[in-house]
Amino acid sequence: MNAEKRGLCLHLPLRLLRFNALGLSARVRVLLLLILLLAAGLRFYRLDAQSFWNDEGNAVRAAERPIPLVIAAARGDIHPPGYYLLLHFWRIPTGDSEFAVRALSVYIGLLAVALTGRLGRRMFGAEVGLVAALLAALSPLAVYYSQEARMYGLLGLIAVASTDLLWSFLSRPRLRAGVLYALVAAAGLYTHYSFPFVLLAHNLLVLGWWLWPHLSPISLPSSDLRSGEGKGWRRSRRGWGEALQWLALQASIVLLYLPWLPTALRATGWPSAGRNYTLGAALLDIFRALAVGITLEADQIRPVLYSVGVLLALGLWPLTGALAMVGARCRTSASPTPPVEGPAFGENTPEVWPFSGGQFENIQRSPPAGRKEQKVNIFRAAEPAGGPCSRATDQKAKVEGRGEGSPNTLSALFAAATLALWLLVPLVLIFAFDLYKPAYLKFLLAVLPAFHILLAAGIHNLARAFQSFRLSTLYTLAFYALTLYFLTAQAFLPSLRNLYFNPAYARDNYRGIAADIASAARPGDAILLNAPNQWEVFTYYYKGDLPIYPFIYHPRPEDVGPWLEPILASHQRLFVLYWGDLEADPQRWLENLLADRAYPGPARWYGRVRLALYGVAETPDLADPRVVRPENVQIGPVRLRGYVWGRGPFQPGEVVPVTLFWETEAPLPERHKVFVHLMESGGNLVAQHDSEPRGDLSPTTFWPVGTVVADRHGIFLPPGLPPGTYELRAGLYRLTDGTRLPVIVGGAPAGDFVVLGEVEVK
Repeated sequence: MNAEKRGLCLHLPLRLLRFNALGLSARVRVLLLLILLLAAGLRFYRLDAQSFWNDEGNAVRAAERPIPLVIAAARGDIHPPGYYLLLHFWRIPTGDSEFAVRALSVYIGLLAVALTGRLGRRMFGAEVGLVAALLAALSPLAVYYSQEARMYGLLGLIAVASTDLLWSFLSRPRLRAGVLYALVAAAGLYTHYSFPFVLLAHNLLVLGWWLWPHLSPISLPSSDLRSGEGKGWRRSRRGWGEALQWLALQASIVLLYLPWLPTALRATGWPSAGRNYTLGAALLDIFRALAVGITLEADQIRPVLYSVGVLLALGLWPLTGALAMVGARCRTSASPTPPVEGPAFGENTPEVWPFSGGQFENIQRSPPAGRKEQKVNIFRAAEPAGGPCSRATDQKAKVEGRGEGSPNTLSALFAAATLALWLLVPLVLIFAFDLYKPAYLKFLLAVLPAFHILLAAGIHNLARAFQSFRLSTLYTLAFYALTLYFLTAQAFLPSLRNLYFNPAYARDNYRGIAADIASAARPGDAILLNAPNQWEVFTYYYKGDLPIYPFIYHPRPEDVGPWLEPILASHQRLFVLYWGDLEADPQRWLENLLADRAYPGPARWYGRVRLALYGVAETPDLADPRVVRPENVQIGPVRLRGYVWGRGPFQPGEVVPVTLFWETEAPLPERHKVFVHLMESGGNLVAQHDSEPRGDLSPTTFWPVGTVVADRHGIFLPPGLPPGTYELRAGLYRLTDGTRLPVIVGGAPAGDFVVLGEVEVK
């Protein structure tokens, strides 16, 4: 990637992030800018240090096609075309290097940080908004997917943007807000098939918003209400009109999505997780991913998870109290006698809730009998500071010293309800549709902003408790600092360190695979891909001349032999990339046939991709006259019935074929590995192949009694191996502790290995 394009990628956020457009007050812009710079630093750091993995490669190669082919590719994929189209236009000015392609996800992540702060500010005030933005900036899960060229960061951005627009529409139902909401929601449907989970949460919220005046025992002072007549807002003409407006919005979203709807209905979706989990462990895994990301294990940070759970509960405190009051209203509604009003619930008596930070100082019971029931637009108070319906609230906040834009009673209550629905509805549906497994934790990006805002609200509510004890603002700020330091030092930084540097959490290294194959390639070699969709990412990196054979997706057993035999007849060595076995080749037909028709050699893992080298040679059976049949050779409980090997001469880089024929007369209770070693005259090991029989496909505990097992091994001769004659040895050892099994020949002990013969290297 040249310097000009890299500069364009790095300076683009300053052009895109217009703080005035985010509705933020002037005094928080500097803090938000610092948070965004921190977020940008974490996301740009080592952005191209890791290789594209399989799905990233698919996205890049799909986006480089003409638009009709991009859409055609998405029709055969399990994801809609929105992100691919966006990436298609992004790469035109920036190029398709790893840095440039992933930079799109970085900017999406920065916008998500800014909108998370904006929505948190609208819901709970400026302090919560800034803390929520900081949590989003530091979130290891958000950073992880901001460094990946996939649509999951865009899913999170659209989820928070649509929720923010929903609040705008409900606070002031205008055409512009409704149109923007419909467009963004439709974009979410074109981005990921899980976005309907967020839409369902929105619809449940609007249903509660519509029913609230009929169910709620809470009202506000008359200065905060809109006057109304009749039997209440729920049955008023305006109530039905707002419901019809919402239904029209949903209909417009469906109309915008209609061109893709038939494809979405035909999509097979994601493979089922199989329900092979316990609910408690699954919930802990989800909570761990939301709190500290997927690059830190829950056992390492249990105190952090407990603390985060408490803070989330405090963030939901307004909703908990409101539901309790609604329940009290429902329990007493059947009685014609008005409930007795105690000191805490009497008319004009302020109700103070713990940890509320002054948010619930004006909660009152419903008006006494005879007073006209008043109706309220409960989202009016959620408008940004300076809005026409927030002036009285802001003025009161300034007088009370609560800060600009502090939310009033119903705003905080419905903010908590919004976040609870947004967070819980998708999680419930993940389990309902059997979509929980570690590979699907990336779907949590859709609810991550809600998690951060709730966590920030909990921190804020607990910090305001210090003021209840008449502690100074300095103590409150110190609590904020210590809480954020604790989360950062104990959770965020260790998780980010693993993301950047720990190989255990690294993405699949196709860059390294391509480089290693290119350096070891010889005439007569070929490359096989067990999952055919590896072709896109592998060919992004591999520019060599070896032929590449993508295998059949979900093959039938009768198709494997005709596909493989011409390849075996044309090549001497095979590099085979195994990835996604359970999805591409669940029965492992290709690997089984290669274990019988070729010689498995060394294998190495590159993340979740295994690169195996096979030697191609004749594969004799036990009846072949070239097979050596030893007399009464027993290795532990296993009998060596025969063996055959390639004597050479071989050159360095070639694979020595070795076939061992085993038989057992009784079931074997333990698993054993077979070793085949090539030794120089001084007794030093120069090459080897260790594996369970048949390339790890036939553990000894599964051997049928009395049946001969043909076990083939390929010994790779390393480059630079000196010419000479080398001794070939074989034996067995326990898988558990590596202890070699004794060799008994004719009833007498004969060491712990069998000498098969000699191999010549020239």
